[in-house]
Amino acid sequence: MPFVHRPFHSYLWGSLFLCLAVITLGEWLIPAPGSQMVWLVFLIPIFIFSYEFGYKGGISFTFIGLLCEVLITWNDFTDGDLRTTQLLRIFEAMIVLLAFAVAISALAHRLHKKRKRLEQMAFRDPLTNLYNRTAIQLELERFVDESRTPQPSISCVFIDVDDFSYINDTFGHDAGDECLKEIAERLREELPENSQLCARLGGDEFIVVLLDSKKNQTEKWAQNLISKLSGYPYLQALNLTFSAGIASYPDDCQSVTEIFQHSDVAMYRAKREGKNRVRAYIKENKLELLSEMRLEQELRASWSRRDFQLVYQPQAEVASGKIIGLEALLRWDHPEYGSIPPDTFIPILERTDLIVPIGEWVLLEACRMGRFWQRAGLHDLRIAVNISPVQLKEPLFASAVSNALRLTTLSPQSLELEITERIAMIHSDTCIQKLRELKDMGIRLAMDDFGSGYSSLNYLIRYPLDRIKLDKEFVQALNDSANDAVLFESLIGLLHRLNLSVVAEGVETQEQLEFCKLHACDFVQGYLIGRPMNAEQLAHYFHGMIEQPSKREGHERTEHEHSAGKIETSTPVLHRSEVTC
Repeated sequence: MPFVHRPFHSYLWGSLFLCLAVITLGEWLIPAPGSQMVWLVFLIPIFIFSYEFGYKGGISFTFIGLLCEVLITWNDFTDGDLRTTQLLRIFEAMIVLLAFAVAISALAHRLHKKRKRLEQMAFRDPLTNLYNRTAIQLELERFVDESRTPQPSISCVFIDVDDFSYINDTFGHDAGDECLKEIAERLREELPENSQLCARLGGDEFIVVLLDSKKNQTEKWAQNLISKLSGYPYLQALNLTFSAGIASYPDDCQSVTEIFQHSDVAMYRAKREGKNRVRAYIKENKLELLSEMRLEQELRASWSRRDFQLVYQPQAEVASGKIIGLEALLRWDHPEYGSIPPDTFIPILERTDLIVPIGEWVLLEACRMGRFWQRAGLHDLRIAVNISPVQLKEPLFASAVSNALRLTTLSPQSLELEITERIAMIHSDTCIQKLRELKDMGIRLAMDDFGSGYSSLNYLIRYPLDRIKLDKEFVQALNDSANDAVLFESLIGLLHRLNLSVVAEGVETQEQLEFCKLHACDFVQGYLIGRPMNAEQLAHYFHGMIEQPSKREGHERTEHEHSAGKIETSTPVLHRSEVTC
């Protein structure tokens, strides 16, 4: 497919032949002295041919001019009237025109090289040599304008690399660039015959344009493409996944600009639904995107107003039934929209810069609450805090944890940090090093929601973990079939042999609790043990569990805690509702 500009000669053929016709007629109709003028006029087509076709074009047209002059003077030659001066004039003109053609050709060669280099800079991605956004948009507009069909069909596949920032952060930008080059190479190999357009839009975003392709056909092809792109490792070690969104013109949009926007929206829908998948654009997607943009604005406003709060869900030891820990959970209670679900706003926090300061606040408040209840009598109580992959990649994250422990005087052994399998999906030595640094401080490490996504037994060996929290789906599926029960029992046995304690999440019935006890599960968490509670509800929940000190001892301890400012908590109170235990 020709590139964005039209060939230069396509605009000049008409004027060129018109010029030749005028020259030829002029030689026959104008007396001999006019020949000098004709040769001057001949410079025009020589210039054009030299500029467009280089040396071959300029020299060839010069000889064409010579042939025309010979034909014009043929009558003089046959009549014997041809003089030596005429021959010299023809020879001199020939030399001049040849020199002119060579000079213009040399100049044109340099200009073409510079133009090509400028086009490369303007329309090509320097890293992958794919088209860039400007080039592909111009090509699409040209295709729409020149299409012979009233409504040409165009499908765009917007491709984004899942969690690509972790590669740059852990392996460096050079490794990230090499991955992008490999991705571009694989895209070129997989392009169908009806697609000659593939571009890198920036960062880890690519787009493939399928011309004259229906939306349903594109969706099948895109799904196959995603499978092939993630089929084998990059740089011989990194397993990448991809999310893709599809939009079609004119079905989903009315302009070329919209087709980029809508395919981008569909791609983000694929990411929200779990990544490593393909989604086609529907009108509701745009409303969702607008809602997310609005939510991000509201999140920033709520953070400045401190609308966030922590609730705590208890964890119990199966053997003794004793409450041994609390998991701190972030909640957003918007003054206008009410309670916003965590799975709605936390992904937005992770895509913005808010997750770091809010995460530090969560860590500090949770440590303060844990220390408060330890001083109140629950001496062995542990506090668990979820950390985001974005937090873990922060260079000063370990310092932030150490600072929270210092300010609250909570012992490191009483703090448990929960990571997700999403952190472990990339085999990162840097990630392991940071976790070991936390482990060396005495902090416990747990993997949350094990079995919900990227599970790999290799993570259990590579990462310095103390505890595994089985996803609630394991517990809720116990009554579905005997195979689920066998899997649950076998998994607990395997984890114990790896010296890992096990927490079963989502325990809601007495039967589930008994099953966990029967198969030696260490700890349980769920509505049967206790719902997530705010500070006031937690006080009612712990009523009767706290050791009652003597009057004198209690007075001294209270005086000390108030003077140190440690017994107070800024955790806001939610609703005054009864807690189910």
